[in-house]
Amino acid sequence: MPKKRYPGIRPFETADKDLFFGRSRDVQDLSILIGVEKLVVLFGKSGYGKSSLINAGLIPLLTAYSNQEPETIRPIVVRFGSYLGEGRSNSPVIATLTAHTIGKTSTLGNNTEIIVKAGDFLDALTKERSLWYHFKRRQIAEKVHFLLIFDQFEEFFTYPSTQQDAFKTELAELLYVKLPQSFRENAVRLPREQRELLSQPLEVKALFAIRSDRISQLDSLKDKLPDILHKRFELKGLSREQAQEAIEKPASLTLIAKTNSSNSDTNIDPDFDCPPFTYSLESLSLILDKLNESKTHNRQKGIEGFQVQILCEYLEGEVVAGRIPGNHIKPKHFSDKINDIYEGYYQRLLNKLLPKTVKAAQSLIEESLIFTDDQTGESRRLSVDADVLIQRYSISGITQETLNELENTFLLRREINSVGSYNYELSHDSLVLPVLSLKNKREATEIGASKRKKMSFVYIFVSLLSLIFIPIGYIYNGTLGSYGDGTISSEITIKHRDLFMRLDIDPVISKTQKYIQNKYSNLRCGEKPSIVFILDEASRTIEADISNIKLEIINDPYSCRLFSFINEECKCYKKEKIKIMISFSPESKGEIRIRLLFNAKYASGLYDNVRNSAYLELGAEYDDYLQIYVSRFVNDYRKFLTNQLPYLNEI
Repeated sequence: MPKKRYPGIRPFETADKDLFFGRSRDVQDLSILIGVEKLVVLFGKSGYGKSSLINAGLIPLLTAYSNQEPETIRPIVVRFGSYLGEGRSNSPVIATLTAHTIGKTSTLGNNTEIIVKAGDFLDALTKERSLWYHFKRRQIAEKVHFLLIFDQFEEFFTYPSTQQDAFKTELAELLYVKLPQSFRENAVRLPREQRELLSQPLEVKALFAIRSDRISQLDSLKDKLPDILHKRFELKGLSREQAQEAIEKPASLTLIAKTNSSNSDTNIDPDFDCPPFTYSLESLSLILDKLNESKTHNRQKGIEGFQVQILCEYLEGEVVAGRIPGNHIKPKHFSDKINDIYEGYYQRLLNKLLPKTVKAAQSLIEESLIFTDDQTGESRRLSVDADVLIQRYSISGITQETLNELENTFLLRREINSVGSYNYELSHDSLVLPVLSLKNKREATEIGASKRKKMSFVYIFVSLLSLIFIPIGYIYNGTLGSYGDGTISSEITIKHRDLFMRLDIDPVISKTQKYIQNKYSNLRCGEKPSIVFILDEASRTIEADISNIKLEIINDPYSCRLFSFINEECKCYKKEKIKIMISFSPESKGEIRIRLLFNAKYASGLYDNVRNSAYLELGAEYDDYLQIYVSRFVNDYRKFLTNQLPYLNEI
């Protein structure tokens, strides 16, 4: 199967070691720390490449070292996976033993039986079959040192506390106890040769790889592993120099047929998707500037390996398709669509889904898994309970199988939550802006298509006649414009994460008022909307009247074009008024039902006093816009509440 120079979203594997660049110093520094310490924690942000560093950097280095030195270091990679429930997931201890057994089989091959015979005498000492016992048997047979590598260790904390306790107890014994008491009691009866084997130190070290935002959870292991937080290695974002190496070197690898040469590092698999290619200095500078910018804080930050791989995988595809003359990449080949590359990546992942689930998946991701702050404009990922998502989108066809499919395409990741269920979130922060950008483009296209569909020959004819009616309206009515109104209701239910706790309505009402105040207080077309609140404490109802709003609900490009000759900004002559009635009622001890009623009106014209005579129906159906607006309002409001009141579990 053809081999890619850039693996894209998936982590580098050990087989990709010849394509892994930019992290040589990190690999060396981490290996040195492991060499002098019993236990090391590797941590870094999601997307910085911890798994790739281990697979394609650390393990090949240890393997090369073992081939040259008398002391063999045997890395054993352990992945627990998220806890799926009793009987569906191996315990952490069993998962470690399983990885040990697989590694044992792969290194000894047909000599696996040697381990059984060489360690038979251990069986007579105790009935315990602990981690120490299994690793001691293997040490007796192989004479090796072990490095246990627990990748994505945050998954460990999804397991029941009893299984966590058993694991850390056995791991502490494996790392720190020379000879467990149960073995020592009967060791005096052994022959001298077996006692010497038993007394040889069991050299085992551990490396824990964990996300930065979960590192505090390691504190729960301190009672058995007191050094768990003492020796840490932070994997930071790539510097410009590191990122440039990761971009350039895989592309320029020359195809060299494999030989029997002992210098395997220079023998690259010839079966690449494409020939070698290069980047101009200008294109490299553009790429690095783009990857190094921080859209959140307007300052420089480290470059994520995740982003490098998406961009370079795309450019490699352009070379394969023959769209890069001379296989030399220049800014003109991608500069005008560099933002679309990440959007296209999101779209490509969606395209892997079954056609019938794509639209529902888009709604789920865009409406429920991203929160945008109205004041700052900052957007971020949300983590939402699986049952909530299924209930909210079941009518659209979302099931647990759909969520599993989204996880398998790396669009979503899941983690266990505090109530024993699973939360889902976007797999990476890098997807937030592409998702929102694609959403905005699609909605603009959908509204445009809807308007074009509704526009008939009569509509065009009326628009042309408006050139006659405009001066009539101006002269005889002092007004120019159109009007419309609509009413839509909606409701949501919120509940306390702890269903036995009382959910107080007052903070919810207070935050609701704050949300409306923030949403409609921005300056628009040189004027601020007017907001009037009426709070009825007895009935637990908020009435909000918002007037003098410009282009809040309706966007009408046809009338914009029609009135452009008078040099008025379209967004400034649309006037809207929204009345929102929100009532809050307790459903049970931990639940509150929120009912929302929207009554909205609009009038478009050049004058403040827009009356109902002399109007032009230049807009699309107002209800269409209002329906979209209410849907967005309710979704954003729901996210605002759960963000401001973290003890809420939305439904």
